[in-house]
Amino acid sequence: MRHRYSPWKSSIHQLLPPPLYAVIAVLLVGGLETLWFGFSFALGPLREFDHLLLARDGLIVFLLTAYGIFRVMAFHPLYRHEYLEWLSQTPWCPESPLPLGPVRLAWPDLVIAGGMALLLEDSREVMTPDVSRLSAAAGLLAFLQAHTLALAFSLWLTRPRTHAYVVAFLLAVTMRVGMSVPLAGAAVLISASSVAHLGLRRSWHLFPWQEATDWWTRLKTGWKSSQQVRGGMAIDGDTSPDRVHPSELGWPFGVCSPYEPPQIIPLKEKLLLEFLAGFWLYAVLANFSEKVAAGIGMFLMTYGLLAVVITRLAAYGWNHVSPINFVGRVVTFRWIVRGHDARFLGPLSMLVVAFVGGLAGYFWFQVPAGLLTPSVLTITLWTMTLSGPTPAIWKLTAPARLVPGRLNRNSFEELS
Repeated sequence: MRHRYSPWKSSIHQLLPPPLYAVIAVLLVGGLETLWFGFSFALGPLREFDHLLLARDGLIVFLLTAYGIFRVMAFHPLYRHEYLEWLSQTPWCPESPLPLGPVRLAWPDLVIAGGMALLLEDSREVMTPDVSRLSAAAGLLAFLQAHTLALAFSLWLTRPRTHAYVVAFLLAVTMRVGMSVPLAGAAVLISASSVAHLGLRRSWHLFPWQEATDWWTRLKTGWKSSQQVRGGMAIDGDTSPDRVHPSELGWPFGVCSPYEPPQIIPLKEKLLLEFLAGFWLYAVLANFSEKVAAGIGMFLMTYGLLAVVITRLAAYGWNHVSPINFVGRVVTFRWIVRGHDARFLGPLSMLVVAFVGGLAGYFWFQVPAGLLTPSVLTITLWTMTLSGPTPAIWKLTAPARLVPGRLNRNSFEELS
């Protein structure tokens, strides 16, 4: 008699990580346990050995987090190109099981993750009074959070992005309330996982995710052709020189190339992503003291902002220089070349917004660092996105001199 397929049925063996990773995990946890028992037997119970127990608990939580990410990355066809191509040529439908295993959670996940989390439930107590050990519930929540986050990234690539953004927001709320109200954090996390699974079901109906597949193919083709150009080999028939990265074309063709990486994020989604980045930072800083949050905020507003400014300037390249040098600007009183200097508008606006907003919020309005830093960061990122020309438009319209750089000079061989 033929039994109807149930989507919740799958084997534990099918979902286990490769044996090598399992052996490494066992050796790491077993090594810390051996050290703790060895030292305790030889020297007796000491407070210094608490670090071994806490490191073991942290390692188990890390392994649970890694397993949650593995459950998506190893079984989702999007991350396995050959699997995706083969599956798109078969009569597979969303109502059928995936041949290599499910992406959604199944009962073997509870057995595997629950078994690892139960290692956190032992009777040993730490002697440090202000430190408590992690529980099995914390381990399971870490696994669920990692799986949901990886699932949200997959949804973002496969186009049910509304679900992905909702999941990202709920995960940030989980980070915000999880430490102070654990039950509320667990409830929000379960809601985020439910939304992610609903989005996963919708994404199967969009299979084979043509836009994400094309993006992956462009990356693979561009890398392959670039490797062939470096090696002096002929380019395959499936590739063409216009897909080679400009840095591989040599001077001056690389600088004149109109090639730009395809934009897969609309403007409104960029603004939404920058808001989510600020909200995630707020959710993380809320779990620290005001002094620690102020230190993290100061670090981000100095080194983080500097890194963003350098990245923004580097996007315009180093081969388009000013049509006149500094002396020429001073002599001719052309201190600002409007078309060329427009690339500095975005970075300068970011610095002004961050400096003025940070000082005004901290000294005048007395805004806590845990709220001030995410707010200023979000507004700064919005300023970067909305101000100044895009690199593609600037390179095509700015008055500039083309000069070769060290990274794109031609290397010639003497012909005999």
